[in-house]
Amino acid sequence: MVFQTTARMFIGVMAVSVASTSWAVERREESNSTFMAEYQTGSDIEAWSLGLGVQPSDQPGSFGGIFYSQMTLNDEQSFEGVSLGERETTINSLGVRGFSVNGTGDSSYGADMRIALSETKTQNYSRTGLEIGADFYSPLAKGLTWFGGMTLRPEFLSFDWNSDVITEIGVNVGLDYRPVSGVGIFAKYYYENMLTDNLDSWNLGSGTLIGVNLVF
Repeated sequence: MVFQTTARMFIGVMAVSVASTSWAVERREESNSTFMAEYQTGSDIEAWSLGLGVQPSDQPGSFGGIFYSQMTLNDEQSFEGVSLGERETTINSLGVRGFSVNGTGDSSYGADMRIALSETKTQNYSRTGLEIGADFYSPLAKGLTWFGGMTLRPEFLSFDWNSDVITEIGVNVGLDYRPVSGVGIFAKYYYENMLTDNLDSWNLGSGTLIGVNLVF
């Protein structure tokens, strides 16, 4: 079982890498190599992400490529409103991410799309498999957008089936300010939850975070 899981993860990482590299090669004449770094923190949640990819010459501040991220939640968990006490949850992700936030124009807008292999661990629960996420940005003022989106980690896309959980759900909504291209400062509310096969809610953590996103 361990060998099968490891093999599947290796194949998945290779597939993600090949897809990202092919896309980058197709656009190399119109794009520049770029790095992405992101950090966000709150009272009970901390997350960071690093990426290597390309930036289209006609979309400064955007990013498309491979990324790795880690999120740690140290919050009071609850099951259907009943407290389970404070527990630590870690979520590690490796995959492909593409985003473009035209936040310095008069009509700022954008999107952030992700597909990755992820591993979630908390107490006696663990999951390794695919995750899919998307955030969408809408203008409020010059350089300022509000955004909302979610990340799904369904059990049918995992390598180690857990018959008690249908999916993990991460939801966030917030504000993003971009004073210049490639620099984003944001504040958001984040909620991480699991939905069981009985449609019960298992809250892994929630809270307000502030962060910064850099593309250079």
